[in-house]
Amino acid sequence: MTDRLSKNLDGLAANAGITEVTPEIRMFAWLVTQDALQGFWEAAQHYAKFEQEKVDRYMKARDAK
Repeated sequence: MTDRLSKNLDGLAANAGITEVTPEIRMFAWLVTQDALQGFWEAAQHYAKFEQEKVDRYMKARDAK
């Protein structure tokens, strides 16, 4: 876990009233972060594919003229 993530986790825990951030809580936070990153990259790949298909359709239509 990076220092930045660790500091953010400590701040979030304090805001939630958690007095002790256990190793299990840190692992859970890390897993949630990894899941969010994976979801972001999957969505980005989907969007990039969509944009590529859009460009391909445009180029095909332009070449057909």
